[in-house]
Amino acid sequence: MSLIDSSLNELPSLYFALDEPHELATVVRLIPTKDLTAHAPSILEARARMREAAAGLRPKRPPITVEDRGDAVYVIDGNATLGVALASGWLQIPVRFATPVHRTPPLQHD
Repeated sequence: MSLIDSSLNELPSLYFALDEPHELATVVRLIPTKDLTAHAPSILEARARMREAAAGLRPKRPPITVEDRGDAVYVIDGNATLGVALASGWLQIPVRFATPVHRTPPLQHD
């Protein structure tokens, strides 16, 4: 059973402002940072906003923000939008990479 009752066409230019640098990422390779099943209301709201953007009733959203942590690419902003894309069967979604956070390496013990 899908989290949403109807899918959106995989036409990113209808829903996303693509005037800034972005990439297309494979949807199934992105790791959400929120439990999508527990956030079904947010996904329904995201779908409604995407439909409104496609109809010109609201501004398009920027690509979702992701962070490459080496082991995988995690969604920082746009988990509900990712949920819409997954439920709609999209193959790709526009992303922008967050500025990598400098992580101090663990202390080495001699």
